[in-house]
Amino acid sequence: MLKRNLGFTLLELVVTVAVAAILLTVAIPSFKTSLTQNQGVTDANIVLTMLDVARSEAIKHNQTVTVCPSQNGTSCDAPGAPWAEGYWMSYVPTGGTATTLKTEVPLSKGSTITASSSFTSFISFNGLGNASVATGSVSGCFTIVPNNATTVTPSPTRYVIAYRTGRLYIAKSIPAGVACS
Repeated sequence: MLKRNLGFTLLELVVTVAVAAILLTVAIPSFKTSLTQNQGVTDANIVLTMLDVARSEAIKHNQTVTVCPSQNGTSCDAPGAPWAEGYWMSYVPTGGTATTLKTEVPLSKGSTITASSSFTSFISFNGLGNASVATGSVSGCFTIVPNNATTVTPSPTRYVIAYRTGRLYIAKSIPAGVACS
């Protein structure tokens, strides 16, 4: 009668551990790259959604809706304040009372957002859905750079582009004719 083995040999165990170690050393760096890429896309989608909601509310109420940086979530910060602190969005009804529609801190930990010179203080949408700032209608962008972006190739940086017509979209690179500085 043959004796049945119910386990692994030492050689089989060593080979299995070696193969697993090789696979992990290949997979983990690409997984980190994937996480950083996804973080950039997620942050850009949150910014885009915030701007889309502002535009939709402006059209819905036929009022100007403003999105601006805010550290406290109740009032806009001074011009040039960092956008990464959060957003404050309001529409101003005919009576002149500002109503906060949504407050959001959109970025993942360590990510940064910078606005082009067109939107350093705020971006507004009028009742027709057109984007404008204090100096008139402009086009511009928000640059979103996820945490650890310098160590990842291809670059996970995303640009949320806003045209004066109110068209908003996310791009991997800066399109011709749009100033992102």
